[in-house]
Amino acid sequence: MKRLLYFKNILIINTSLLFNKMEEIFYELYGDDIAVVELNCGHIESDIDELWKFKPEESQYCKMYGKDIKIPRKMVTLGKTYNFNGSDNSVGELEDFDYLSECIVLGQPLSRYNSCVVNFYEDGSEYIGYHSDKTNGICEDSTIVISSFGETRVLRLQHNESKQTFDLILPHGSRFEFTQETNKKYKHCIVKSKKIKGKRISITYRNMK
Repeated sequence: MKRLLYFKNILIINTSLLFNKMEEIFYELYGDDIAVVELNCGHIESDIDELWKFKPEESQYCKMYGKDIKIPRKMVTLGKTYNFNGSDNSVGELEDFDYLSECIVLGQPLSRYNSCVVNFYEDGSEYIGYHSDKTNGICEDSTIVISSFGETRVLRLQHNESKQTFDLILPHGSRFEFTQETNKKYKHCIVKSKKIKGKRISITYRNMK
């Protein structure tokens, strides 16, 4: 049965995103402000395999506190560069990849976004730590959209002030969309897990100036 809840700053589209208890927690803290909608994206397996071909072979590094830190996953940027780590991982323009507009964008008009970061997770040992997305250069009205494909992973939100955390289950074909206001209030991460053996691809869309 389709369930619809509404969260004005976070839009989550998924087949089975939150357990009943988690929904109760959100209601208690924030009222009826979260949305869960069913979505069927089982037809895009071939596009995942095609996209995986663009995974970089060599390790990548980012600048932190003046040091080069190895990134615990692989990534590339399409379209306008979103340079958050002091390196250029751009490989092409969005329009070069028809399957992005046809399948991976999941019904969103491609014209809404001119930049995306593709993250490749080989298994559960690869992850991304707590962070808030940098908003330098992002259009003021742009939302941030994360599309997930392949292995189910947990996206954990942490409120900046209360430190309360919420786990969101992101299975194949899910989309998590949030506003820049939400990005200011929460950090998020992809949780590391030894139990996860399969690969995952996430694609984060933004509209850059």
